[in-house]
Amino acid sequence: MYFWVKTCAIADPKLKTAEENVNSKAANSDGDDDKIKFYLTMLLLLLLTPLSVYFINAGVIKSCSAEPKLPFWMVVIGSCLLFEILASAFIGYRSFLNHRNNSKFPSEDTNGYRPAFLIILRKSVRLSIFGLSIVGFLWSCSVVSEESDCSDFVIWPSFILSFMILLISTFGFIYYSCVLCCTVLDYFEEDKPEK
Repeated sequence: MYFWVKTCAIADPKLKTAEENVNSKAANSDGDDDKIKFYLTMLLLLLLTPLSVYFINAGVIKSCSAEPKLPFWMVVIGSCLLFEILASAFIGYRSFLNHRNNSKFPSEDTNGYRPAFLIILRKSVRLSIFGLSIVGFLWSCSVVSEESDCSDFVIWPSFILSFMILLISTFGFIYYSCVLCCTVLDYFEEDKPEK
């Protein structure tokens, strides 16, 4: 496992020199890879948008007497997911336009459109989604375990979404912890004096 994580692209990214960057842009002057990446991102965001709208609508329309906070939770988590989708689409679109405009002049070195305020806001929303998923998981588990008159359109989507967010977050935390540990180990291996 150490070898797999060590050779991962995130742990040891290959940096391009300015000359390699210009040559790669000249070879791919029309930016087909960036177009495909942009269109796939937009397709994924369009597929996820109805999920957030469903959570907002189900939270407003349905009620749950066993856990009255659960519909309000659905509205809040749906709004956070919708904001995340719209912010990702905005940043992706601006980055695509920036790349398309700069592909005509490859000598200019830009890293894309990444406004600091929007990045801080997105990270705050992602952290709140994680915290809300913990709360939603606990509330939906308490309703699932007992007989209640709550609608299945409130209980099960809340339970599944919060469980999936927690599961993906846990796997992401484990992955990035392994990458960090392997990076630190590589750093100390490089600094060892030879005997």
